[in-house]
Amino acid sequence: MSKEQSSFLTSIDIGTTKVTVSVAKPLEEKLEIIGFASTAHRGFHQGQLVDPHEIISALAKAKREIEATSNITLVDCWLTIADSTITTVQSKASQSIRRVVKQSDIQNILEAAQEAAQVRSDREILHVYAQSYKINGKKVVQPPIAEKTNFLEVQTLVVTGSRRNNQTARDCIKSIGMNVLGVVCQGVAVAAAHTEEATKGAGIAIVDIGGSQTDIACYIDGHLSYLGSLPVGGVNFTQDLAIGLKTPQTQAEEIKKNHGAALVELVSSDEVVTIERVRGQGHENIPVRFVSEILEARSEETLGLILKTISDVGLLGQLKDGIILTGGGSLLPGLPELGEFTFEIKFKRAATIGLLSVNPQALSPVMAASMGVLHYARERQYFEPSVFSVDTFKDNWMKLKSFIENIL
Repeated sequence: MSKEQSSFLTSIDIGTTKVTVSVAKPLEEKLEIIGFASTAHRGFHQGQLVDPHEIISALAKAKREIEATSNITLVDCWLTIADSTITTVQSKASQSIRRVVKQSDIQNILEAAQEAAQVRSDREILHVYAQSYKINGKKVVQPPIAEKTNFLEVQTLVVTGSRRNNQTARDCIKSIGMNVLGVVCQGVAVAAAHTEEATKGAGIAIVDIGGSQTDIACYIDGHLSYLGSLPVGGVNFTQDLAIGLKTPQTQAEEIKKNHGAALVELVSSDEVVTIERVRGQGHENIPVRFVSEILEARSEETLGLILKTISDVGLLGQLKDGIILTGGGSLLPGLPELGEFTFEIKFKRAATIGLLSVNPQALSPVMAASMGVLHYARERQYFEPSVFSVDTFKDNWMKLKSFIENIL
């Protein structure tokens, strides 16, 4: 007999090149990964989900694999989906109080800010984060519960995604017999796996370099200040190699993983690799340094685009704690060192935080979004929100209200 789903958390990550289903058991301070499966797909084009049948097939295969190996029937899940159209908008709200601020006042004013957000009909609000409050003319960061004031104000950051993409993904998941509890922006998901670094630092960017999309989340003084994405990723590195080496893309991917480096200095001058030429033109030995020259150029361009994006929103100078790189694209040797040397800003690879697994694949940066969703889901199961938001507050306020009613 299958185990009860209620004692586990399940995440589904629909990326641009693969879907990943992960299951975790919450422990005291960590998550124990008890099952995960990834399946490649071709359901995306230019950052948008265009072939639901490809996604459904990949999801069904991953679900069968986990249920067979972990003896769990998957029912509910939290979803994250690649979306190149993620946007954020500022919104504010105010209300007269004339007494001490209650938890219900915080909920009400956050909901008012969400309703006041200028969002198009084709957009879906995914998250609402309080940036700051104002009471008695004084700006405060934390919810001013129990503080006395005549007037309460809030400034929020509203995160929106593609309504069409999200609904198509929900329909795909429904077709394999599962229910979506919530949709998490990929940038938020990846940041959730590094909550402590993000919320305690003075200024940091968490950058997830995926298959064909790079997600950026900036935290300033512990608060989410920017979310965005770029239509570049690991596939661009592979394509550059395929063109430069005149070799099939499948072999270019293998060469990248087995011999690639983002810094030419990391490669021996006498090391060679045998490649297969396209259109049956035979094989040839080429210097591995030539491979790294191609990858170094693409790496520098990609990191430059990331920094330009952050600079364009006025936050680059505030990243006192630098940039954390994660995702499959971050595995390229020498990438953080290239970033520091070229752009004179701190770069480092993400470290695995709060996860236990006997399978090292589950702890790889490739799994950042999927594992981040599990962290995000856990925060909503327990009253430990790292960033105060509407969805967090609603979940936990209802639990507290029910608890009080039962006592009375």
